[in-house]
Amino acid sequence: MKPAAAGCRRFFRERSVAVASAASSLVALVALVAVVPVEAAERVIVQVVTVFATNTGEHFDSQLAAMRRQLDKLPHYRSYQLMSRQSRDVSRGDPVDVEIPGGRILRIVPKSVGDDRVLLNVLLRQDSRAVVRTDVTLGPTGTVLVGGPRHGDGVLIIWIGAQPVSTAP
Repeated sequence: MKPAAAGCRRFFRERSVAVASAASSLVALVALVAVVPVEAAERVIVQVVTVFATNTGEHFDSQLAAMRRQLDKLPHYRSYQLMSRQSRDVSRGDPVDVEIPGGRILRIVPKSVGDDRVLLNVLLRQDSRAVVRTDVTLGPTGTVLVGGPRHGDGVLIIWIGAQPVSTAP
Protein backbone atom coordinates (compact mmCIF):
# COMPACT_ATOMS: atom_id res chain seq x y z
CA MET A 1 0.00 0.00 0.00
CA LYS A 2 2.90 2.34 0.48
CA PRO A 3 3.62 2.66 -3.27
CA ALA A 4 0.01 3.71 -3.93
CA ALA A 5 0.16 6.31 -1.16
CA ALA A 6 3.43 7.68 -2.57
CA GLY A 7 1.88 7.90 -6.04
CA CYS A 8 -1.11 9.69 -4.60
CA ARG A 9 1.10 12.27 -2.81
CA ARG A 10 3.09 12.86 -6.01
CA PHE A 11 -0.18 13.32 -7.99
CA PHE A 12 -1.51 15.95 -5.56
CA ARG A 13 1.90 17.70 -5.29
CA GLU A 14 2.04 18.04 -9.11
CA ARG A 15 -1.57 19.26 -9.22
CA SER A 16 -0.98 21.88 -6.51
CA VAL A 17 2.08 23.18 -8.41
CA ALA A 18 -0.02 23.40 -11.59
CA VAL A 19 -2.84 25.22 -9.75
CA ALA A 20 -0.36 27.65 -8.15
CA SER A 21 1.21 28.31 -11.57
CA ALA A 22 -2.21 28.91 -13.15
CA ALA A 23 -3.22 31.21 -10.27
CA SER A 24 -0.05 33.31 -10.63
CA SER A 25 -0.63 33.54 -14.39
CA LEU A 26 -4.19 34.73 -13.75
CA VAL A 27 -2.96 37.37 -11.28
CA ALA A 28 -0.43 38.58 -13.88
CA LEU A 29 -3.16 38.73 -16.55
CA VAL A 30 -5.51 40.69 -14.25
CA ALA A 31 -2.69 43.11 -13.42
CA LEU A 32 -1.98 43.57 -17.15
CA VAL A 33 -5.65 44.22 -17.94
CA ALA A 34 -5.92 46.69 -15.06
CA VAL A 35 -3.20 48.96 -16.50
CA VAL A 36 -4.38 48.91 -20.13
CA PRO A 37 -6.05 52.29 -20.89
CA VAL A 38 -9.59 52.44 -22.25
CA GLU A 39 -9.45 52.55 -26.04
CA ALA A 40 -11.25 55.29 -27.91
CA ALA A 41 -13.50 52.59 -29.40
CA GLU A 42 -14.96 52.20 -25.91
CA ARG A 43 -16.29 55.77 -26.10
CA VAL A 44 -19.43 56.95 -27.82
CA ILE A 45 -21.07 60.28 -28.55
CA VAL A 46 -24.76 60.11 -27.65
CA GLN A 47 -27.10 62.72 -29.12
CA VAL A 48 -30.64 63.37 -27.94
CA VAL A 49 -32.98 65.77 -29.76
CA THR A 50 -36.44 66.42 -28.37
CA VAL A 51 -39.06 67.74 -30.79
CA PHE A 52 -42.61 68.89 -30.03
CA ALA A 53 -44.99 67.77 -32.78
CA THR A 54 -48.55 69.01 -33.15
CA ASN A 55 -51.33 69.60 -35.64
CA THR A 56 -51.73 73.18 -34.46
CA GLY A 57 -50.50 75.44 -37.26
CA GLU A 58 -47.89 74.53 -39.84
CA HIS A 59 -44.64 75.73 -38.30
CA PHE A 60 -41.38 73.92 -39.03
CA ASP A 61 -38.46 74.97 -36.80
CA SER A 62 -35.50 75.85 -39.05
CA GLN A 63 -33.14 74.21 -36.50
CA LEU A 64 -34.67 70.87 -37.54
CA ALA A 65 -33.84 71.26 -41.25
CA ALA A 66 -31.48 68.26 -41.24
CA MET A 67 -34.33 66.07 -39.94
CA ARG A 68 -37.07 67.38 -42.20
CA ARG A 69 -37.22 64.35 -44.51
CA GLN A 70 -37.72 61.95 -41.62
CA LEU A 71 -40.20 64.19 -39.80
CA ASP A 72 -42.27 64.76 -42.96
CA LYS A 73 -42.80 60.99 -43.16
CA LEU A 74 -44.53 60.92 -39.77
CA PRO A 75 -48.30 60.81 -40.07
CA HIS A 76 -50.66 63.16 -38.26
CA TYR A 77 -48.34 66.12 -37.56
CA ARG A 78 -47.87 69.41 -39.42
CA SER A 79 -45.91 71.51 -36.93
CA TYR A 80 -42.50 70.76 -35.38
CA GLN A 81 -40.63 72.75 -32.72
CA LEU A 82 -37.16 71.94 -31.33
CA MET A 83 -37.38 71.58 -27.53
CA SER A 84 -33.78 70.58 -26.75
CA ARG A 85 -30.61 69.20 -28.29
CA GLN A 86 -27.90 67.51 -26.21
CA SER A 87 -24.71 65.67 -27.04
CA ARG A 88 -22.51 63.79 -24.58
CA ASP A 89 -19.23 61.89 -24.95
CA VAL A 90 -19.35 58.88 -22.60
CA SER A 91 -17.62 55.57 -21.97
CA ARG A 92 -19.29 52.23 -22.49
CA GLY A 93 -21.44 51.49 -19.46
CA ASP A 94 -21.75 55.12 -18.32
CA PRO A 95 -25.34 56.35 -18.16
CA VAL A 96 -26.53 59.52 -19.88
CA ASP A 97 -29.54 61.10 -18.15
CA VAL A 98 -31.54 63.67 -20.11
CA GLU A 99 -34.50 65.63 -18.78
CA ILE A 100 -37.46 65.46 -21.13
CA PRO A 101 -40.38 67.92 -20.82
CA GLY A 102 -43.29 66.73 -18.72
CA GLY A 103 -41.21 65.45 -15.80
CA ARG A 104 -39.66 62.61 -17.78
CA ILE A 105 -36.10 61.31 -17.56
CA LEU A 106 -34.43 59.52 -20.47
CA ARG A 107 -31.54 57.27 -19.47
CA ILE A 108 -29.29 55.90 -22.20
CA VAL A 109 -26.48 53.45 -21.42
CA PRO A 110 -24.04 52.39 -24.17
CA LYS A 111 -23.74 48.64 -23.54
CA SER A 112 -21.46 47.74 -26.42
CA VAL A 113 -19.36 49.93 -28.71
CA GLY A 114 -17.76 48.72 -31.94
CA ASP A 115 -16.37 50.36 -35.07
CA ASP A 116 -19.62 49.93 -36.96
CA ARG A 117 -22.33 49.71 -34.30
CA VAL A 118 -23.44 50.85 -30.87
CA LEU A 119 -25.79 48.90 -28.61
CA LEU A 120 -27.80 51.19 -26.33
CA ASN A 121 -30.08 50.45 -23.41
CA VAL A 122 -32.86 53.06 -23.46
CA LEU A 123 -35.15 53.77 -20.50
CA LEU A 124 -37.74 56.55 -20.46
CA ARG A 125 -39.23 57.15 -17.01
CA GLN A 126 -42.11 59.29 -15.88
CA ASP A 127 -42.95 59.61 -12.19
CA SER A 128 -40.56 56.73 -11.33
CA ARG A 129 -42.27 54.26 -13.68
CA ALA A 130 -40.81 52.95 -16.92
CA VAL A 131 -42.67 54.20 -19.99
CA VAL A 132 -40.21 52.76 -22.52
CA ARG A 133 -37.49 50.18 -21.85
CA THR A 134 -35.61 48.66 -24.78
CA ASP A 135 -32.22 47.87 -26.30
CA VAL A 136 -31.37 49.43 -29.65
CA THR A 137 -28.47 48.68 -32.00
CA LEU A 138 -27.45 51.59 -34.22
CA GLY A 139 -25.13 51.62 -37.22
CA PRO A 140 -22.39 54.24 -37.62
CA THR A 141 -24.81 57.03 -38.56
CA GLY A 142 -27.97 55.43 -37.20
CA THR A 143 -30.70 57.07 -35.20
CA VAL A 144 -33.91 55.91 -33.60
CA LEU A 145 -37.09 57.86 -32.93
CA VAL A 146 -39.05 57.35 -29.73
CA GLY A 147 -42.39 59.01 -30.28
CA GLY A 148 -45.64 59.37 -28.54
CA PRO A 149 -45.28 60.78 -25.02
CA ARG A 150 -48.18 63.26 -24.87
CA HIS A 151 -47.22 66.85 -24.22
CA GLY A 152 -49.70 69.71 -24.28
CA ASP A 153 -51.80 69.49 -27.45
CA GLY A 154 -49.24 67.29 -29.21
CA VAL A 155 -46.55 64.69 -28.64
CA LEU A 156 -42.83 64.59 -28.03
CA ILE A 157 -40.56 62.91 -30.54
CA ILE A 158 -37.23 61.90 -29.04
CA TRP A 159 -34.47 61.45 -31.59
CA ILE A 160 -31.56 59.31 -30.29
CA GLY A 161 -28.27 58.93 -32.13
CA ALA A 162 -24.91 57.44 -31.19
CA GLN A 163 -21.55 57.25 -32.93
CA PRO A 164 -18.41 55.50 -31.74
CA VAL A 165 -15.56 57.92 -31.11
CA SER A 166 -13.04 57.52 -33.91
CA THR A 167 -9.83 55.68 -33.08
CA ALA A 168 -7.95 57.31 -35.97
CA PRO A 169 -5.19 59.76 -34.93
